[in-house]
Amino acid sequence: MSDSNTEHRTQNSTSPPTLLRFRRPLIILAHIVIFAASLMLSFLLANNMQFKRSWLVEQYPLLLIFFIIIKLVVFASFNQYRGWWRYVSISDLTGITGASVLSTLIIVVLWYAVVLNVGPVRRHLQNIADTAQGIFILDMFATVLLLAGLRMVIRLYYEEFRTAE
Repeated sequence: MSDSNTEHRTQNSTSPPTLLRFRRPLIILAHIVIFAASLMLSFLLANNMQFKRSWLVEQYPLLLIFFIIIKLVVFASFNQYRGWWRYVSISDLTGITGASVLSTLIIVVLWYAVVLNVGPVRRHLQNIADTAQGIFILDMFATVLLLAGLRMVIRLYYEEFRTAE
């Protein structure tokens, strides 16, 4: 019986904890949530903190899909889904800022090239073509603020509340 307990303990000690196995998908999910929250916050700021049907139902869902696809690819190219957030530093902040600026530039270029300049596309996407351009810049700043803030909160937790362990 002790041999089976020893065998069970060695198997458990070599296998990673449950959350560590899902670390990267959880990081990507956290980024998706932050991307959705930053776009929502930018719409709210542009509309005086008022929920309006014109943007909440007609513009936000389509733009969210567009933003998430581009941002996931750009943030992956900046290696933002790696590393331990408990050791966040200034270099992480510069990576977040660079990825956010580049994704915003790509979004704006695609926005003006496809949605606003192609006649048939503009007719079908008239609701999102009327989106205020300030949304893009507000989203960029909100993305940097929320992602950096999340990482700093995690670092603060590990430095201040887990130091006794």
